[in-house]
Amino acid sequence: MLHRQVQLHEGQPNPQNLIFPSKRGIYTDPRTYQKRVQAVCKRCELQGVNVHALRHTFATRLMEQNVPIRIIQNLMGHSSIVTTERYSHVLDDEKRKAIDRMSGFLPGTEEPSRDTPQ
Repeated sequence: MLHRQVQLHEGQPNPQNLIFPSKRGIYTDPRTYQKRVQAVCKRCELQGVNVHALRHTFATRLMEQNVPIRIIQNLMGHSSIVTTERYSHVLDDEKRKAIDRMSGFLPGTEEPSRDTPQ
């Protein structure tokens, strides 16, 4: 919201109501984003970060928050759900949580008591 307020206050052209328009109010060249990310990474001494990696992180974090994949697909602009599935990575911690939810449902999967020595 603050970003939108600043945009309105600056009075720059934005006829398509873009989140990050160019100075002329049109779509920003994707290479511009990559250059900006590279500059920030250099200042912060980060390696291996790029716009593509950020898109993977965005999709994965949304999945972790249980956002429906169709919404993620729409947010990312993918025409195919298969593409979105490639972008979202299930983390080991999330796999462990899923398995833990099954404890007690199947014979022999009960969690050991924390008071009982192993």
